[in-house]
Amino acid sequence: MSDFLHLEEFLKTAQEEDLFAIVRAGPFICAEFEFGGFPSWLLRDDHLEVRTNNQQYMNYVARFFNILIPILAALQFTKGGPILMLQVENEYANGSQKKSTAYLEFLRELMLNNGKKKVFLFLVPH
Repeated sequence: MSDFLHLEEFLKTAQEEDLFAIVRAGPFICAEFEFGGFPSWLLRDDHLEVRTNNQQYMNYVARFFNILIPILAALQFTKGGPILMLQVENEYANGSQKKSTAYLEFLRELMLNNGKKKVFLFLVPH
């Protein structure tokens, strides 16, 4: 199964086929996935609030992004790769979660600090 889980190779293959990519990096991607693509083990802690500036949640996001974003940043279009944009979050504050500009700024800073310097796509309700 791990042969199918190699994001970098997938994106390079897309590029070889003359395709571009808009990557939904998350941390919440929705895409009609169970729990928005979050790992279910996040539900074990009753005090953890996802999609907020809850410190424990942000620590998990930072660990994830500190691995993921450098891989994606190296493949951005401005560096010769296939990635045109990264979607950060999805339909933020469209439900019952607390709205937090601090949380969105935290995500933006993680992207910038890990090498993603160009176009971000934040999807928020009207």
